[in-house]
Amino acid sequence: MAILRGAKIGKPGPATAPPILFLYGEGDATASTNPDVQNAQVGSLYSDYVNGNLWFKQTSGWTQLSIP
Repeated sequence: MAILRGAKIGKPGPATAPPILFLYGEGDATASTNPDVQNAQVGSLYSDYVNGNLWFKQTSGWTQLSIP
């Protein structure tokens, strides 16, 4: 995976809660070994700029979005 870049949008919940992130990188969010992607807060977004996919973090994990 290429260098991961993005922005912290906010940090809801207690001080120990992970932040909501908008990340972009190369490849599938579910296959990422980057701890920021793996531990992102529910509501985070990840944009795969190589394959053109957008991912949303749900309670069950990363889900690829389909935008008509």
